[in-house]
Amino acid sequence: MQQPEPKRVKANKRIAWVDTAKGIGIILVVYGHVARGLEKSHILSDSTLFQFLDTSIYSFHMPLFFFLSGMFFLGSYKKYGVTLFSHKIATIVYPYILWSVIQLGIKLALSGYTNSSTSYSALFSIFWVPVEQFWFLYSLFLITSVHILFFSLTDRLQIPKKYSLWTILGTAFLLYIARALVPGVFQLQTVCAYMVYFSLGLYFANINQSANRPLLALPFCFLLLCYTVLYQHYWPSDSVFLRFTLAVTGIGSVCTLSPFFAKHSKFLLPVLGKYSMEIFCTHIIAASGIRIVLLHLFHINNPIIHLVCGVSCGLILPVLCIHLVRNQAFAAYLFSFPRSRFPRNSR
Repeated sequence: MQQPEPKRVKANKRIAWVDTAKGIGIILVVYGHVARGLEKSHILSDSTLFQFLDTSIYSFHMPLFFFLSGMFFLGSYKKYGVTLFSHKIATIVYPYILWSVIQLGIKLALSGYTNSSTSYSALFSIFWVPVEQFWFLYSLFLITSVHILFFSLTDRLQIPKKYSLWTILGTAFLLYIARALVPGVFQLQTVCAYMVYFSLGLYFANINQSANRPLLALPFCFLLLCYTVLYQHYWPSDSVFLRFTLAVTGIGSVCTLSPFFAKHSKFLLPVLGKYSMEIFCTHIIAASGIRIVLLHLFHINNPIIHLVCGVSCGLILPVLCIHLVRNQAFAAYLFSFPRSRFPRNSR
């Protein structure tokens, strides 16, 4: 007898635990950028604790977002087919260009107060050199485009979906392992380094998740691996196996804990997750702004005050601003180019 097809993640319906996972991820993104900015400004010392937290967070927080994005890919592709490509231009490429230009413009205007300098030529090079955190949107579009092309080809060849899923996942894993042999071009390197997590998310969304949810031991494994890397040095820090294991156990930890937090914390984390795109695009501006105000206006050098204010403003100010301008006509153009036939949540 034919087995029933497992439930898949729908592209047009918000899922509480996924929003919670995004909320956890965006908190880590904002903290990481604020902490590194303070360390670069010599406000926060490069201590053992800083190194531990920095290494732990950066080992998995961006792979987590590729994973979560991959979870919704197949649902969107099945609904829109190759026209999904134009949707991704509207929801990824458009905000990438817009906010890269805005952030660079502010950086140029406040060049005497920021941690790093830039030039007007950077405005024209964003098409091949991503601006700071926007490398993620740049890479996400490339990886999504690869998946659109792949599944359009397998559809034409009438290859069953289960074989297509295994093929793309296996290919992504081989690219990850062999990326040291790939020319050092950013566009190629980023696909090789992160496509595997996008493909894992796609595969995870198409299995019986209740029966295959990561074990509760994963968070402890992740912390143990971080401890091993930092204090015991059993493996070299550039080990392909180590980086992949840290990323997967970190993703598994968040996916394991998110349903619990979604059930018991229905406000903070899900809301931050819902606005993760808006926070991601604007948190550097908000956090850097508060650092400049505290340092140059109030002459405050306390790292704890800077860290708390920077993270809080980086998370809260973007959400508040969105709510303040939500009724304005231009608000529809801030983070995507309006396309009425595509639902916003399929992003």
